[in-house]
Amino acid sequence: MKGSTSYDDAYDAILRSLWDVSTGGSADPEETTRGAGVFAEFVLSELQRKNDLELAGETALARRGLSASNSILAAWVWNVVEDCSNANAPLPPAMLTVLYHLLGCNHLRDRSDERKLEDRRMQFEAMRWENQDLPVRATARELGVDPATIVRWKNSDPSSVGADLELYQEVRLRTGVTEFWSRARDLLRK
Repeated sequence: MKGSTSYDDAYDAILRSLWDVSTGGSADPEETTRGAGVFAEFVLSELQRKNDLELAGETALARRGLSASNSILAAWVWNVVEDCSNANAPLPPAMLTVLYHLLGCNHLRDRSDERKLEDRRMQFEAMRWENQDLPVRATARELGVDPATIVRWKNSDPSSVGADLELYQEVRLRTGVTEFWSRARDLLRK
């Protein structure tokens, strides 16, 4: 291995042992999928540990032996994916998550981020119901979102986030408009 260190060799041996136990010798597709899942869970825990160390301010993790290098992780993940392909076994969801991270797709939001954003949107709608004249930047800071998101939410249809549909329909009937505008609640208060 070009430019390898003793740490690289140690992590390579650990991953080889795990590969041997998980998918290296299996011929049954179900067994291969289960083994790939075990391997993927280990790699995910390593990636999480690596991320935690980086957040704690640690640097040069692979060189200092604090975690496996991405190239070694990727090579062994490739071996497991190849085993699944050769055994006609489906990849487990955990392995797809590993591929997602190793391919550098971390900028994409996962489903938990979408749920958090929906929760923040509901908080925003509750705040807006109490006070129509919310300052954009202060609201964005309080909810932990970008100010442009607040502006977009102010200009959007509240029925898309579970607001009172009857109220929405009443406003549409009273105004005779087909699109809902964020200031329509003021019309009902008059």
